[in-house]
Amino acid sequence: AILWAYEQGITRGNGEGGCDPDETVTRGDSVTFIYRALGGKLEGEIPFEDVDSGDYFFDAVLWAFIEGVTNGTDEDSFSPGYPCQKAHILTFLYRAYHM
Repeated sequence: AILWAYEQGITRGNGEGGCDPDETVTRGDSVTFIYRALGGKLEGEIPFEDVDSGDYFFDAVLWAFIEGVTNGTDEDSFSPGYPCQKAHILTFLYRAYHM
């Protein structure tokens, strides 16, 4: 599964030639994986103060917000570094597939 995800461009590894499969997945990672698998680049404004245009997950968070995959953790925050619980990942997937 990891090799397939890498070959599909869903994950790009840790930058050191590895994947860190036992590492906790963050909210930023989760929407990035889903975005790379299903999403397309969108233009718009992002309402979250904790997401900057230079962040690797910027396009993914923008896509997820515009498409209704997530609203963030509150009105001004996405909390990209927070651990992403299984329930959140499954909710993101459900919403992404039912847009």
